[in-house]
Amino acid sequence: ERKRSCLLEQGQSLLKELQSRERSLESSRKEQERLREEESSVRKQCQALRDRLDDLCGQLLFCRREEAEKDLQASRGKLERWNRSYDEVEQGFRKAETAAQAAAVRLGQLQSQLAEAQRMAETAEKELRCAAISRMGSWELYRRSLRSEEEKAVLQKRISDFGQEKSALAAEKSSLERSIQGRALPDLEGLQQEQLQLRAQREQLQQAQNRILSRLDRNRLSRDSIRRIAEKTAEQGRKCAMLQDLSDTLNGTLKGKQKITLERYIQSAYFDRVLESANQRLSRMSEGRFQLRRRVENAHSAQSGLELDVFDEYTGSQRDVRSMSGGESFKASLALALGLADVVQAHAGGVQLEAMFIDEGFGSLDGDSLEQAMRVLEQLSSGKRLVGIISHVEELRQRIDRKLIVKGGPRGSHLQPSW
Repeated sequence: ERKRSCLLEQGQSLLKELQSRERSLESSRKEQERLREEESSVRKQCQALRDRLDDLCGQLLFCRREEAEKDLQASRGKLERWNRSYDEVEQGFRKAETAAQAAAVRLGQLQSQLAEAQRMAETAEKELRCAAISRMGSWELYRRSLRSEEEKAVLQKRISDFGQEKSALAAEKSSLERSIQGRALPDLEGLQQEQLQLRAQREQLQQAQNRILSRLDRNRLSRDSIRRIAEKTAEQGRKCAMLQDLSDTLNGTLKGKQKITLERYIQSAYFDRVLESANQRLSRMSEGRFQLRRRVENAHSAQSGLELDVFDEYTGSQRDVRSMSGGESFKASLALALGLADVVQAHAGGVQLEAMFIDEGFGSLDGDSLEQAMRVLEQLSSGKRLVGIISHVEELRQRIDRKLIVKGGPRGSHLQPSW
């Protein structure tokens, strides 16, 4: 009897474990179905990723760099999320597959144990029946002697519940078998091949992404270099324009300005000083009639700026200096020479011009003009300055006390001093 009870309890324990394993198997199957649906979703996402990749491959060039960077960042984020989802689904699928295989193995073991327990229970029941009949004459008497009615009712109820639960499980098992009947097992090799293809595509995408990032970095470096060169070129252009304006100003080629070079400008400044000193001499020699003036009208040539005019007090007009007569030109020339000597002496750092020689020109002067010129020369020679006159005019010979007379002869010219 104890052996039978142990067998029954063992059978019930095995039955409960079988039920638990069947529920676990059902849960694993549901989890497998869920993983299959997630796998299908991941495949659709991978296909969408392939389509997006094709679109991106066809649109590698963008109108603006910011759009390319934004699109690249978005694609990178999607790729990372899909990779994580795919890895999670793959891990879940493998876990479910492992759990299903373990559950199937355990179910087979439990079924074998249940069949062995049932066989042992039947054998024990047969042995128990034989022993009860041999001792008590019948099996019913033996049973009545062992359990009360309440106990029997409880046992009967347990047996009935067990039968109903077993029938329900059998019906559920049949329903599940019918629901999966005709369905093909997952093609693990195909899924592995597809996984390898997806990984290869992911590597290709990562390589393309790395190439784009590398090209983007090079473009940024080139942009910065071009910007620095442009700034340097602009600065050099401004300096060059300033130097060009300075060069045009110095060379007298600046548009809208007088065509006077720096050299002519400086010469004009000194020439004005020479004219200022010369006019003092010329005014005395011409009794205030003439005054030399530099022509200051707009110059059209870089070599202009030193033209000379003369202002005539008698006519009140200004005319070209070339219109002066021979005597007037000599006076103007003598006044310019004396003015130049004064300016040179004033700007020569203390150098004294102690000698001056005047060659010809006195023959063109009338008596009054000659007298005026001589008075000016006498004023110059009254100090420490030596004034030498080279001339053939007889009146000058009579006016000059110290002379060097040049006489010609058969043997050439010679000097004859006359003091």
